[in-house]
Amino acid sequence: MDLENKYRSALEVDDAAVAKIRQACATFLQRHPEYLPTQANEHILFAAMSAPENDHLAPASVASWEDVYAQCRERLEQKPAASQQRKSPVKPGLTHDDIDRMTSVEYLRRYEGDPSFAEQVNALGLRK
Repeated sequence: MDLENKYRSALEVDDAAVAKIRQACATFLQRHPEYLPTQANEHILFAAMSAPENDHLAPASVASWEDVYAQCRERLEQKPAASQQRKSPVKPGLTHDDIDRMTSVEYLRRYEGDPSFAEQVNALGLRK
């Protein structure tokens, strides 16, 4: 085998390894929608994967990424929980009197068909 063929063969092996690592990372990301793919988080995960105490882990293995994630999860920036995300502002103006003026059919149609109307109704609370 001449030098050019050896070089080409080595490149193919490297490309296959990179493809396996990318596939493992993609599977890991699908399993963890809470993971925020930032450069800082990536650096933390890759540093942990290549740490001497983790020399038994294989970057082409999803289980290895799971192990590393469990090790450094508390150091990673996470996506905000759904309860912490900003909710759309409720449009002001709806009153109990407005609801009283609607027919029951109109009220149900709007409540079931318009999420913003339902939010406004729920935000009203009990009549005082």
